Parts: sequence; structure tokens; C-alpha cells
Amino acid sequence: MKALSITGEERIIPVTMATQHPDNVSKPAWSERDDGKITTDMEVEEAHKNFASLEIEETMWDNEGKEVDYTVCIKLVSKYPFFKEKQIGKDVFITYRIPNRWQQKGTTYKHPLTAIPIENENLQEHGFHSPALFEVILPFTTNSYQLAGVQYDYVVNSSSRIPEYLEIIPLIEGAAKLSDIQKILNGYTDAMKTIWNIKLNYVRPFLARSDPALDAGLIPADLFALGGLSECYQFSKKKEIEVFPIIGAGPSPFRGGLSPDRIEKFLQKFPGFRTGTIQSSFRYDHDEATVKKAIEKLKAKMPKTEPIIFFRQDLKKMFALMRIFSQPYQETIQGDVAHSISYIAAEFLPSHRERLGHVGHFGYSRGKETALPRAIKFVAALDSLGVPPGIIGTGRGIRDARKKGLIKFLEEIMPKLKEDLVMAGRYLNKKNLEHLAKTNALWKDILEDVELIEQYIDQELGPGNDEEGKHNDHTTKFFDLYRKYQKNQNSEIKKEIIEAAMDAAHVRKYLG
Repeated sequence: MKALSITGEERIIPVTMATQHPDNVSKPAWSERDDGKITTDMEVEEAHKNFASLEIEETMWDNEGKEVDYTVCIKLVSKYPFFKEKQIGKDVFITYRIPNRWQQKGTTYKHPLTAIPIENENLQEHGFHSPALFEVILPFTTNSYQLAGVQYDYVVNSSSRIPEYLEIIPLIEGAAKLSDIQKILNGYTDAMKTIWNIKLNYVRPFLARSDPALDAGLIPADLFALGGLSECYQFSKKKEIEVFPIIGAGPSPFRGGLSPDRIEKFLQKFPGFRTGTIQSSFRYDHDEATVKKAIEKLKAKMPKTEPIIFFRQDLKKMFALMRIFSQPYQETIQGDVAHSISYIAAEFLPSHRERLGHVGHFGYSRGKETALPRAIKFVAALDSLGVPPGIIGTGRGIRDARKKGLIKFLEEIMPKLKEDLVMAGRYLNKKNLEHLAKTNALWKDILEDVELIEQYIDQELGPGNDEEGKHNDHTTKFFDLYRKYQKNQNSEIKKEIIEAAMDAAHVRKYLG
């Protein structure tokens, strides 16, 4: 896939984007550490491995929520001969994810905007392709003014700048923003034309998949991805501007299910996206040969998939379904359930990147009553208990969708729904959940979800093979030790709890 950039130069549109999401349980093969943590100092080497070993075309350089090295390009070209043949900005790409100054106060927002022209100038002086950096990702994009604002800040803060203007990728992160997607893209492209007299040839809208799930549950997140993709293509048709949508999906079913062993099923579920995120677990929790084969398959097949286009009446039904499924999910993720998730995440689960706190999302801070961890630790905490997050609210949602006469429509747009529910429940430890249900009504509601899903798919949820049975054993051990720890906070017991959580994660092949 190729397109003309703002500079008029033809550029490659990457199919694969490596990210720094800390969802891996295993350590990289090249790491000298004893654990799966990847420090900031290791991320330049990691970027080289992404490109040279795995042949991933793009690496997200995350300045949002963490410290970052602003000399990444100079370090890469200085240290690795690979980049003499594969030029950054021409053959492979480093794309900054910058903070959103409208949503995240007190961040290092201007640092990457200053670093980009400096890095480009330095590379140019050393005979490398320039601009090497020309594109940024803006998280939490809620309107077109933010995108125009980033462009304005870049222009006014860089007197001598390479490139003259940035390509900006809007990262849209919530089901509630589905109806705003065309408005955001229209406003941004119009602003570029009106203010700077630039007609954009393409846009790469980025649809999150993890955080919508954290906010609203499994089914609303899937509906957001499908509906949002359709809105991107509707915009493209009306404005005659190409779109190359990106999906931010992790390997766990709750976070999108993009893993090396599910490429075909992922592409069947989300056809029409042009770039997928290759997160840390995808790269490090499988052997390298499997990872490389999966990346090759994704690069060969993703650009050829055709999007499903939804019309207004379809979107209305999708909004109705989002409300139906999100309500029981959000009503459950509070009180004792939220407290247990946050406690397990903080006490027993490792942090595999040097990241700062997140702000501005239901899932990260929901007022005084509920404060949840990030999506990865959220999934890891629930999976460690043997309560897969994908089942929460889903059974009650199916019951209510049937009452509203919307279940047939849901099955039409998600033909693999029953298969997805079997997959979502394969790490269910029913005995653990039954015990939790005796302690609190919210856990009992999740048990009701299980019963309703089982009635719908006409089979029991839970382990389906020996490996999943091992996961069940690890979560039983985790839960027994966890209860013991509540009475006796012994350091040896804590160590065993962490080991049980990691044993279960190794079976899943992702932390969360």
C-alpha cells in the first residue's frame, strides 16, 4: 500500500505496527534480564529487533504515559548498519505517540514536537533519508480542533522545521465517539485546507480496541471497531480522501484477539483495517519463527480484506446494542469487584514497562468509587482469578438484546459471536467464581452471565483442552493462596501467589 504524503512524496503505508504495550509475560530472547520487563534503555534495541529480525514496518514510539528517548533515530542509524539499507521514513517508520494536552495536564507534550525537526535535520546532515519522522499519533482524540491544534503547535514552535507540516493520526478511544468519527476527520481535513492550504491525500484513523472494552465490555468494543471502521470509509467516499485505518488490538480476546495463532480469525472478524498493532505479547510470548510467519500472513492478507459498510439504520441498532451490553458490565465493575481487580493488579502483577499513570478514562479513574488499573493489568487480574473479563455483562446483554429483538442483527454483523464467547470463557474457573458469588452480589451477577451465555451457546464455558485445564489448576492455586493471604499477609505466600499468576499467564501466552 502506498500514498502521497503532505510533502508530495510517495510513502509506504505499514501493515504492522510494533507497540510498547506491556502485555508480555515472557522476556524477549535478546533480553539479559531475568524477567519480562523492558526498560526505557532497552527500547532502542527493541526497535531495531522489530525492524531487522521480525520485519515489522513501523514502531510506535510512545511518549504518552512514559519517559522516552528523543534521539532514537540517531542512535539506531549510528549503531545498526541495517538502517543504511532500510531508511527510516522511507522503508521503515518510527511514529511518535504524543500526549494529548487537552486531556492530560502536566505532560511533556511539546518535547516530541521539538525533537522531530531536530532529529530530521541531524539525519539529513549525515546523509540519511529526511524526513525520517513526519507522523504523530494523538491519543484521546475527541474533536478536530485538537488535531489542528497539534499542527499549529508544531508550526509555531519550530522556526526551521523538517517536515514543514506533520501527518497526524487521530487515536479514537471510546464507543461513545463512534458518531463523532466522520466529524473529526472532516474537521481535520477541512482545517488543513483552510488554514494551511494543504489538501490531505490520506488519513490513518486509529481505532482503539482495548480501552473501549475496559470502558464498556467485550461486545461494545467489537461493535465500536466495526462501526468506527465503516465511518472511516464513509468519510473517505464523501471527501475522496483515502483512509488506511489502524486497529489497536492485543492478544487476549477481551483486548481484540490479535495473536500469532489467530490471524485468520482476526481478519475475518475485523476486515478492512489496513494496519494492526503487534504488541509485546505477540512478539515475546511465542517463538520467533511463529511470530515471523504470523507477521508475513498479516502483511499479505490484511490489505486485501474488504470493510463492512453500515448505514444509519444499522448504526442506530449498534448504538442500542452498545447501551444494552455496557450497562450490566459497568454496573458490575465497581465495589468489591473493582477493589479486588485493583488490589490484585497492584499487589501481585508485574509492570513490564516504565510507565506513568493514565488519566481521563472511565477505566482509569471513575470518580471516588472506582479506580481501575490499565486494560492489561485489568485483564491479567481477572484472568488470574479465573474470571475472564469478556463474560462480564455479556450474558445479561444477550438476554436483553433478545428481549429488544436485536439478537438476530447482532449475529448478522458478528457471525462468529458464539465462537467468540466460547473463546472468551475458555479460562473460566467456575469453582472460583461460585465461591466469589457467595461473598458479594456483584460476583453473583457474573455467575448469572455465565449461565446465560451457556444457555445461548448450548455448551458449558471453561477449559476445552489440557493446556486450558492447566490454566484452571493455576487459577485454583492462585485463588486459594489469595484467600489465605487475606488472613496472613506473609511474604512467602505472596511470592507463591505471584508465581501462580505468572504460571497461568504463561499458559495463556499473554499477561493481560
